Amino acid sequence: MSRTFFAVLVVLVTSLIGGCFDQQGQAIKYHGIYTTDQANLPLIQIYHQDGQDYLRSAWGVLAIDVSTQGAIKIHDSRVSISGQFTHAQQGEYQQAKFSENGQRYQAKRHHALPQHQLLDKLYDSPEWFTSVGQHQSCQFSSWSENPDAKFNRDLIDELMQLGEKESGPFANTNSFLIAKNGEIVYEKYLNGWQSAYPHSVQSITKSLTSMMVGVAQQQGKLGDTHQKLSELMPQYESLLQGDKASLTLHDFLSMGAGLEWDEWGTPYSDPANIRYQEMVESDPARFVLSRSMVDKPGIRFNYNGGLVTIVGQLLAEQTQYDNFAEFMKSSSLQSLCLEHAYISKQAGNHSNTAGGAFLRSRDMLKLGLLLDNQGKWQGNQIISPSWIKQMTTPYLATPIYSSGYGYYWWIDHIFSGGKTYQVNYALGYGGQMIAVVDDLNLVIVRTASNFELLLPHTRLMKEFILPAFGH
Repeated sequence: MSRTFFAVLVVLVTSLIGGCFDQQGQAIKYHGIYTTDQANLPLIQIYHQDGQDYLRSAWGVLAIDVSTQGAIKIHDSRVSISGQFTHAQQGEYQQAKFSENGQRYQAKRHHALPQHQLLDKLYDSPEWFTSVGQHQSCQFSSWSENPDAKFNRDLIDELMQLGEKESGPFANTNSFLIAKNGEIVYEKYLNGWQSAYPHSVQSITKSLTSMMVGVAQQQGKLGDTHQKLSELMPQYESLLQGDKASLTLHDFLSMGAGLEWDEWGTPYSDPANIRYQEMVESDPARFVLSRSMVDKPGIRFNYNGGLVTIVGQLLAEQTQYDNFAEFMKSSSLQSLCLEHAYISKQAGNHSNTAGGAFLRSRDMLKLGLLLDNQGKWQGNQIISPSWIKQMTTPYLATPIYSSGYGYYWWIDHIFSGGKTYQVNYALGYGGQMIAVVDDLNLVIVRTASNFELLLPHTRLMKEFILPAFGH
């Protein structure tokens, strides 16, 4: 037997059994659950799916390769993590060590857990995450499915083929779901993802925050959007003087506050990024409101995650909860039966309302359906129809996507098949999307890990979804 053939055989066998080999040629298993010494990473899971090994943490799923010596290599070249399994005992690695950007941490093998317990343990770090999901039995937790629904499946299959690629606008798709008339008609998961896994939805959290403003209004906890911020948050009145005195909740919800702010000019991971700086402030509202005015309110769209942090803080104060997440998990939105849903924290115990939600794809679909149903869920009015209209009314033109911007929702008008459709989007960095087409009773959800290109949502709808369902 040649050395080359033996090497290939070793790799194939290792892949099949999920193990490495010791010096005597015995297999050492590495799949399983590991605890770490990092507060933001309480648990990781190494598992095998569809011929590929994956590392699963609270923050997402990464494809990995494990050498016969136990060295761990991440597929994604943008992720600077390396690792090594260690301490083999009784045919299993008991520990692993990792390095990320110069930081080192240890992981130790943990006993097996049922799926629902595993997901809870992944986010079991109160200083980093707040659970906002439903932990009790829920009457409407399951979806009605209609796999025989009629639409152009060839177009959707073509889209999914593009989604399986590693480059291109639709590449690195992790899940894709379509609901028509309240029923799931298409559902697919890729790249190690499963239906039970919550996904980082990035700035879709902003759209969720806007929905929670509507929930607070429906519960009588908040008035209209023309209230001045100085009246709603009097503790910051000293910062809301001069031109800032006229700032209203509307200005904050529509990204038209006019404050000096540029969070797109510097990578979010760079400490010089203004959004990064806001997130590490114990009083982020003071940090944001201290910025100078560069435009009159309501004149120009300027993307500002700090405004959303303030809205989240305002909601917590008006409803008398410690933070936004605590309000959300005690609100009427719980009737949607969100499962394994979490919101991460930033400094000062503030919820990351601008980008910190982790949701299952099916629960993202529920948010879209709530919008499509004019705020009604299973016969109960969770959000008023008037608030749905306010959220999806374009107030300011945006410099990207040729879209209008409502209250943390993007609004587009797409011509297809002789008709113009309004499409309302919740969008998140990396390809996250909830798209709602009221005229077709259609909700589309996509999660992805494509951070290189602008979001392809308009092209996705125009070239694939609307032709498949619109005519």
